[in-house]
Amino acid sequence: MTNYLEPIVFESATLNEVPITIGDKKYILKEASGDAATAWRNAKADAIKLSPSGKPVGAKGIANSDPALLARCLFDCENNRIPLSEIQAWPDKIQKTLVERLLQISELSISEDTIADLKAQREKLDEQIEELEESAKNETEDSGDGST
Repeated sequence: MTNYLEPIVFESATLNEVPITIGDKKYILKEASGDAATAWRNAKADAIKLSPSGKPVGAKGIANSDPALLARCLFDCENNRIPLSEIQAWPDKIQKTLVERLLQISELSISEDTIADLKAQREKLDEQIEELEESAKNETEDSGDGST
């Protein structure tokens, strides 16, 4: 069982870094900061188009979120960010490889919810619904018995 009162200790708030070489140029891929990760998640979420009932019906511009994240996390050796336009000019295989590594070192994932996670969430929600329904039923029975 997890002890939620146990202290949380991080040795450092320094971002992880991975050296990258493309041709004769050297770069530094840095772990996504909280700000960069939030912007990436928001870009992914904003790209999803929902029906009036709230179901996803499409996505527009979702592919732009990965190069934009790279542009926030990829630096030259003088610690200057690499412009998005430069990153977008690279072959897709380079961008894809860098994004995969960036997501790994940042502990982000493309699909944060696996099917198993979603099923577990659904089961937990079903249990909560049952508890609320039972509670509402008991309140109705208690208020309808004539005693106050």
